[in-house]
Formats: sequence, structure tokens, C-alpha cells
Amino acid sequence: MGYRPTELSFSIDDTASVRVEFELNSTKATAPYLLAPVVVRGRSVDLPTRLLEFYARAKHNHASIFAREDFALTNDYRFALESVPGLHLNARNQLIHKTCDKIQVYINGTRYGAPDDNPMRTLKLVAPADVELMEVYTHVTRLPVEYLTDACMVIAVWTK
Repeated sequence: MGYRPTELSFSIDDTASVRVEFELNSTKATAPYLLAPVVVRGRSVDLPTRLLEFYARAKHNHASIFAREDFALTNDYRFALESVPGLHLNARNQLIHKTCDKIQVYINGTRYGAPDDNPMRTLKLVAPADVELMEVYTHVTRLPVEYLTDACMVIAVWTK
């Protein structure tokens, strides 16, 4: 309170250290008063080993990526999947892709079902509230090598 909204976004390399300084401007109502300094600190986070490969793949931006926060409001896969270009759910809750009819689902790195199965049925094995991360690859040329099977599309779910 008392400061104008200020936003600063940046990314740094995994091994980099950065010092960032910027000035917060006060609002007109608080200009004559001395306001307490604002200090923002960041820290490195140790990622679970099982998610390191996910973050390495995510750097290449070949997938649509969804995080826990994306499921917090709706607790449903539908909103995420329907936001991926070329995907939609039909009236029978079947996931349809415009050029791919074989969709494979992986949960925590393990392949579930067959590419011909309805992926929505397989996704019911994991409640959306338990999802930490989800990656959706919609074309065979974008699939990471660990997902190269007989499917042309992959949905990989990583739980908390």
C-alpha cells in the first residue's frame, strides 16, 4: 500500500546469480510520507529428480505446458486440453485432434493404456488436483525421444 503497482519479469540461467534493483514510486496520497523499504528475495528451489527431465524438455517449448495452478480453479482437464491448438472434446468426452488419432498418456513417466484408448478415461486415474505438471505434445515431430512409440500425440502428467 502506498506504492504504485510495479512489475519486473526476468529469467536467469540455472547457474546464474543476479542482483536486480529498481525503484518503487509512491502514490500521490503517500508522496509526502516516508514509506518503509520493500525487499524482495528469491531462492533456488531443489526440484525433485523425477521432474528434471520435464524441465529440460520444457526449455525447448515443443509442448503445451500446464502447472498445478492451471488446475486449481477448475479441477478439470477439459479447460487445459481445449486450450491446446487442434484439440477439442466431443459430446462423448472423447479427445479429438485434427490430424492425430493415436494419443498416448504417460503418468509419472509410465505409459498407460494404448494409443487407441480414450485418453480422457486414462486421465481419470489422476485427479486434476494431484497434478504438478502436464505436458501435451500434438505432433510426432515434436515428441521427445522417450515418448516415441506408435502414437502421434502424447499427454504426460506428473503428480505432486
